[in-house]
Amino acid sequence: MNQTPLRMLRIVLVGVGAYAAYLVLEPYGLGWLVLPGAVAIIAGLFVYRWVRVRRVRREIAREDAWAQAVVDGASRPAAIDAVRDAVRGAESVDDRVRLTVLLSDLIDAEGRREEADELLGSLDMRTLPPIEGGVVRHARATLRLREGDAEGARRVLTPRAPRTGDEDLDQRLELLDATVDLELGEAARALEVAVRLRRAAGADEALALEARIVRAAALDALGDRDEAIEALAALGPEVVDALTSLGGPRLRGLAEEAQETQETQEDADAEETGSP
Repeated sequence: MNQTPLRMLRIVLVGVGAYAAYLVLEPYGLGWLVLPGAVAIIAGLFVYRWVRVRRVRREIAREDAWAQAVVDGASRPAAIDAVRDAVRGAESVDDRVRLTVLLSDLIDAEGRREEADELLGSLDMRTLPPIEGGVVRHARATLRLREGDAEGARRVLTPRAPRTGDEDLDQRLELLDATVDLELGEAARALEVAVRLRRAAGADEALALEARIVRAAALDALGDRDEAIEALAALGPEVVDALTSLGGPRLRGLAEEAQETQETQEDADAEETGSP
């Protein structure tokens, strides 16, 4: 989002306020105070923003490191403890929801799925703002799909408001709906949604990746397993490795076969180049 108009508006407002202050103070011989006062206010706004941006960046880097622990078993216990502490200290609904969902992912990756589900259940979707409620709905439905419970995921996803107010989240919920569809016998519809959202993703690499994963699962559900495995293998070893533990039953099976495909290709490449 372009912040320049907002910054200019703040400066204009300070200018208007300074002029009003000048009109009030000048009859008392204090008009000279307006200019240094206005400069001090503008400088204060820039300092405040600089401090806030640095804090936000530190928080993003910290949470990215915790998220990496979902696929890094060695660092996961420490991340769970750190995120649990962060949840207790969360100052806003948004922070509490985001960190609780992350904590549930970490706990689920440890194999404690029931505990992860109870943790998400502590967040009442009905009382949360639309976006935060959508995030929790997505997390709870994803957990059920990992368990192979497509019917349970459908109950979590419906009924719900058609829009949360966040287009990115709405698209991810639509992809999750498509995943449920393919597991409940509507794979053709799921494939159409995955292809459409892959095209709509543009430069959004995360959304494009999710759409490609759903496309691979839909191809498998339609009976084209070889193409599904090839599509999944094309996503790279890191994604495939993650899906072997974090995907649903169908994706776990596809990911394991995709791993074999990748290993076979690596062996063939090594033979061709003469590498050991």
